[in-house]
Amino acid sequence: CHRRQNGRRFHDGTTDREIQERYSLLVQVADGGGLTDTTTITVDIQDVNDNAPVFDLLEYNRTISENDPIGDEVVRVRATELDASAITYAITAGSPSSYAKSFSINAATGSITTKGTIDYETVNSYTLTVVATDDSGSTGTCTVNVAVTDFNDNAPIFQQNVYRKSIDENSASGTPVAVAVKATDADSGANAALAYSIISGDDGVFVINANSGQLTVASVSPDYETKRFYTIDIQAQDQANPSSNRLVGVAKIEVTVEDVNDNPPVFSDAKYAFQLVESSRVGTTIGLVSASDADSSKNDNGVVAYSISKGNDGTFRLDSKTGILTLADLLDRETTSSYNLTVVATDGGKLTDTAIASVTVLDVNDNPPTFSKASYSMSVDENVDLGTSVLSVTATEKDVTRAIKYTLSGGNGRFIIGASSGKITTANTIDYESVKSYAFQVTAEDDGNPPRRSSVPVTVNVNDVNDNRPVFAQPIYRATIRENQNSGVSVATVSAVDADSTTNAALAYAIVSGNNDSNFRINSNTGLVSTAASLDREKKSSYSLQIRVADGGSPTLTAVASVIVAVEDVNDNPPKFDPYSYP
Repeated sequence: CHRRQNGRRFHDGTTDREIQERYSLLVQVADGGGLTDTTTITVDIQDVNDNAPVFDLLEYNRTISENDPIGDEVVRVRATELDASAITYAITAGSPSSYAKSFSINAATGSITTKGTIDYETVNSYTLTVVATDDSGSTGTCTVNVAVTDFNDNAPIFQQNVYRKSIDENSASGTPVAVAVKATDADSGANAALAYSIISGDDGVFVINANSGQLTVASVSPDYETKRFYTIDIQAQDQANPSSNRLVGVAKIEVTVEDVNDNPPVFSDAKYAFQLVESSRVGTTIGLVSASDADSSKNDNGVVAYSISKGNDGTFRLDSKTGILTLADLLDRETTSSYNLTVVATDGGKLTDTAIASVTVLDVNDNPPTFSKASYSMSVDENVDLGTSVLSVTATEKDVTRAIKYTLSGGNGRFIIGASSGKITTANTIDYESVKSYAFQVTAEDDGNPPRRSSVPVTVNVNDVNDNRPVFAQPIYRATIRENQNSGVSVATVSAVDADSTTNAALAYAIVSGNNDSNFRINSNTGLVSTAASLDREKKSSYSLQIRVADGGSPTLTAVASVIVAVEDVNDNPPKFDPYSYP
């Protein structure tokens, strides 16, 4: 309210600059004649510091990311005051106590900025007390709440760099490997949500659960014989958005595949062929049989033991550990020339494989040729042609078939033998009347080194052939016999010989002529000629008998001799005159 007095204007109340800081007054002056004039008076109210600062908000709430650059403005607080006093800002308190390292405030502007690293994982919220002070020292207070949001600045970390576990081969699909990997992420929310995966090294044998980190067998079972050790690189990846911000942690899982006895031993060959000379000493190494087992030898599944199940009569020994076959007894090829041994390989799990080990016994020339007979005897006709086959001898070898050479010693050069055939033939004339039997040796010699030989006696008996005629001791026999003797009187004995023998030399005598009157007879065996009737000289004074001797051969050979018989007179007739002879 204002009043005017003597041209002056007086204020009749209090003014409050904070309500109105300036007044514009229109002043009019009027004279008594009714004329007026006006002017404007401007009144500025001088401030008196009678008001404390007041913040626009008693509580400010802001959210920042932990990765915001240092110096970024978090919030700008503002306090006002009705007075015209200058205001300064300060952070006077906060929690946690480390706030002072993280925030600063511009005293003049009230701009709060970061001045140190903000780490969500260390402090995820701050409460700051900000005081505004005017020139008179009056203050106003507000609270600034700063929420820190997570930025994906921490990679997942596995509890172990390397996990080591084992699993049996042939484990079924889904079988867990006795390990569940675990990783942590200091971030939060999606930034700390982890998904596990395999980077490499699993060969399709293992899979990992993305959520739990459990490693299990995939659809293909592990096989110790294919691969015994796996180094699997795995990762844990957070689920930050966008995906380009996602971080990973890595680790290794070393999986040892434990052997199961699922493989039998396998011989390197189904059949082994060995050779050994029959003169080999006991203990001689023959050869090696070898079997492999894909299983592990650490648990004896892959340890192979060797044995012989068939075909061994004690002649051989097979080392159970090495598979070396040696000779346990002496050999004789002529008794057994080969062996077929069934050898067995057995692993520690009692799985087996079999093979055949054939041992061929090589010949040593330890046997002489053997003739088919202890002696040979044969007959041959005399006078056969040269080259006539007499007989064949045969010798055989118990040793491996060798060439046998035959030789002949003795026989007076009458025989020869085929060196390879053993055929004995005549080499000269054979005459029974000269030699009736030949005895000689035939030797068979093999071509071994050194050669071995044996001999056999051979007897060749010469068969007589009727090649000799009987021969009378004399061509003419003469005898005298008195007439008138009784029959049966011996006249003469003819005698013949035949160089042949047996039947060929059997002689038979006969009178073939000169005995027309049958006055004589002859003993066919003895050749004795005797009278068959009384002779009468006066009728016939002499006889000429033709005696033939015939042998028993075929054809029959004969000879002829003469027996001249003179009949001696006996005075058995008186004289008689011839009546017709007188004159």
